[in-house]
Amino acid sequence: MAQGPWPKAYFSKGTWIQRDMCSPEPWPFSDKQFDFGFCLGTLEDVRDPIRVCQEMVRVGKAGYIETPTRVLESMPGVERLRYVGHSHHRWLCEFSENEMFFLFKHAQLHAYPRLRVALCPWIGWLRKTHSWIEPFDFLDSLFHQINRWFRKPNPKYRANRLLWRDGFAAREKLLIDKDELEAELMEFRKRALTLKDLWVRR
Repeated sequence: MAQGPWPKAYFSKGTWIQRDMCSPEPWPFSDKQFDFGFCLGTLEDVRDPIRVCQEMVRVGKAGYIETPTRVLESMPGVERLRYVGHSHHRWLCEFSENEMFFLFKHAQLHAYPRLRVALCPWIGWLRKTHSWIEPFDFLDSLFHQINRWFRKPNPKYRANRLLWRDGFAAREKLLIDKDELEAELMEFRKRALTLKDLWVRR
């Protein structure tokens, strides 16, 4: 009988570990126990990505991390038009050369078109805060959906990738004040919309 693509198991009941990876308790591994570790599509979901990064660096000598880009997580229509990015993700992730930044994905990003990275950013040009034009926000979503019939986000902006050795830094951008948060989101939107190859034809 066929065994499938992985006929040999490299773990057993005694070596399989199931636990809360965000727990303040250290992972049950010794320092630098692993030569290489993979973390794909995880950090944007967990409640404490900083803690996970700290433990990855402690138990691993090197590794590879991949998350959705902040650009993708700021776009409507990835899952559904009413949400930006993936609705279940908790964090907006950005990478520098050997550092990760996490910004909590606040509900305002789903609620206000002026904060989104959209194909037709005309509402963002018309207003920078709450105003009389807010009832017409639905038009921004409508035009964005029509334009997505002809264009799509460039695949190069779908994922952040970090190949690290001997550690990396992980930090949180902590923004609580509503005005400060919205200013940060609008500034990112402005930077994202300057990318000349952000959209490609279908």
